[in-house]
Amino acid sequence: LLFFFGGFYAYLSFHDIRKKYLLQMLNYSIPLIPGLIMLWVLNALNRPLLAKYVGMTELGIFVIAMKFPVVLNTGFSMFGNSWQISVMEEFKKKDYSQYYNRILKVAFSIALFVAIILTVISPLAFHCFIDSRFHSGIQYIAVLMLWFLFSFTGMLIGTNFSAAKRSKYFLISSIVSMCSALIGNIVLIPFLGVWGAVWSLALSALVITVVRVFLASRYVKMKQISYYAVLLCGYLLFCILFHQGILEAVAAAIVLCGIILKWNWSDISNFIHYVF
Repeated sequence: LLFFFGGFYAYLSFHDIRKKYLLQMLNYSIPLIPGLIMLWVLNALNRPLLAKYVGMTELGIFVIAMKFPVVLNTGFSMFGNSWQISVMEEFKKKDYSQYYNRILKVAFSIALFVAIILTVISPLAFHCFIDSRFHSGIQYIAVLMLWFLFSFTGMLIGTNFSAAKRSKYFLISSIVSMCSALIGNIVLIPFLGVWGAVWSLALSALVITVVRVFLASRYVKMKQISYYAVLLCGYLLFCILFHQGILEAVAAAIVLCGIILKWNWSDISNFIHYVF
């Protein structure tokens, strides 16, 4: 539609095609195609297994619970796509490592903060907007947010591959992640049901993040790993308390969000000022 009715054809000229640049573009873009297909397959692998082992009702509960992290993932991916331009501009500059790690830390902290808040209010959202037959999906929200956090972090790390024009690393990390998801679904779903699918998603997203950290280390060194480890441990504790009761979850959320704000207040305020 854009090509024919938007007049894009006016900018196409076969006489101006240069083989050198065409090959460079194809070499970069072709590995992205199977990688994107695999990511789509990755998120659909659990559907038939869930339908077989736990039934369509439980599958529906899982799908509804997935809406919460999917909404966050969609919203934060817009930031990731925008930030990719800045990464390309700053790539290979002297202070690139410092710039990259600073923004990565702030973006992860904001994503974790929002994930905690949305998890805490998810019971209210379920009771207000979702039929009571599906309220059991509340229990999966906290762990599903791990999928969002790892997916978002993996996407931010992957911007280095775009800047370095190494699209094959997207393909490699997608293959490893899909294999881990396939194994996780086959092994866990028959025994754990919906929880098997939930943990399989979280673990496959963790795998793709770890693989991308390893591959991206050729271009930028990831700093403050202990910071991410502490916050993730805090979030896992929050997940446990979330299943104990709403009061425990709120108390843990206040403490964890307070730690995030204290450790990042200056950077977050500058970040918000920059964005808005």
